[in-house]
Amino acid sequence: MTARTAIRQGNNIRNTSMANLGDGMTPPDALPTSYISPTSTELECDDQSQRLGRLNQNAVTTFQKCVQKDPTCDLTPLLSYHAEEYPLRRSDIENGMPTRAKKSYIKIVSKQKRKRVGRGEETPRELPDPFGRMDVIHSLAPRVEALFLSEQYPDDTDIASSQCVTRFAGHLRRAEVIWSYGEKYIVKLENQVVVKYGSNVAIEEASNLKWIGDCAPHAAIPRLLGAATIGDLTLIFMSFMEGQSLDKAWPLLTTNEKLSIQKQLNDILGKFRQIMWEEATPMGNCGNDPRCTDTRRHTRKSSNAIRNEGEFNTFLIRSFATSSPLLMAIRSQLRTDHRIVLSHGDFRPANIMVSLDSNRRVTGLLDFEAFGWYPEYWDYVKAVLSDWDGCDGWLDHLPPVIGQYHYELLVDTHIDRLSVGL
Repeated sequence: MTARTAIRQGNNIRNTSMANLGDGMTPPDALPTSYISPTSTELECDDQSQRLGRLNQNAVTTFQKCVQKDPTCDLTPLLSYHAEEYPLRRSDIENGMPTRAKKSYIKIVSKQKRKRVGRGEETPRELPDPFGRMDVIHSLAPRVEALFLSEQYPDDTDIASSQCVTRFAGHLRRAEVIWSYGEKYIVKLENQVVVKYGSNVAIEEASNLKWIGDCAPHAAIPRLLGAATIGDLTLIFMSFMEGQSLDKAWPLLTTNEKLSIQKQLNDILGKFRQIMWEEATPMGNCGNDPRCTDTRRHTRKSSNAIRNEGEFNTFLIRSFATSSPLLMAIRSQLRTDHRIVLSHGDFRPANIMVSLDSNRRVTGLLDFEAFGWYPEYWDYVKAVLSDWDGCDGWLDHLPPVIGQYHYELLVDTHIDRLSVGL
């Protein structure tokens, strides 16, 4: 079975589950139990006001159920879903038309989830200004310290003071935003320094970059230049990676260039996998307090250290509040004998930088938040199920070192279904 076949089977299951939801705007993981999809005969008898009332009521019920389940939940994907579907359905009703086929909630949410503001694009909101004292977590490189200090400041100036933070905020406002998603921003500063910051930036990425830099100093990754917190903002300073992201470059590459990039990526990931895991080492990120990360509809982190694949499997399905036969069947199919290897965790074209010259050299990998010790199939599964839209043939050029794990892919596809309530 090929990766494409595995995906197709997973998508068929998803699409079947999305059918016949009627006029309502309720996605499958928030369906009110009292809702019954109207038949075509009933729709013909319904007057316009009844159909509009049902449409509005189901939309309101969806939000109520989500907030009741988790008052702090992120409503962004649900708002996006309704913003796209509601106007179309309301127009159908007002024009006396039958209900159109419902678009997949999963596809719309996934599209919203993956939407990023990339290099050279305009950020959709103002950057948050850091203010107050700074707590340094990883020592700042001299070129980063220069962004906080001034020649007018005395030599003994406390770099963590609010005065220095205010000066840095000025640099931030004048800088170029090269990436933005939700409350995360990557900004290019002076001296080839970039800072990834925001209220939900994972400090584990800084620990991972430091660990890799110590163990593999010549690896094609950003160099950690320091990390700190200022109020509720986390800031990770790193070196700027030249080039263009592979998702932008891919459609213009020749077959030979794609093969060359595949070989280069194989060498980069192969060097990671040459570093052997020791059984005493917890799985997950490579910092002082290792935790496992799994990103699907949301990002989850293990609450405790995970020591083996059996515990990892428990982590994968523990959050699903059900003991259904499907969940039990999935749990029984998760193996516990895979090798544990260093994995990127978010291996996709948008996280790969290539040079702009004719050589198309891989200049580096980005986004090490999910990096760490995971089962050997992890990078393959995450690569297949990630966002590679517009990169036709990408799956045929995955680095051989990550292998092909079609069975594990099918099992993980069912876990994905559970994560969105199907």
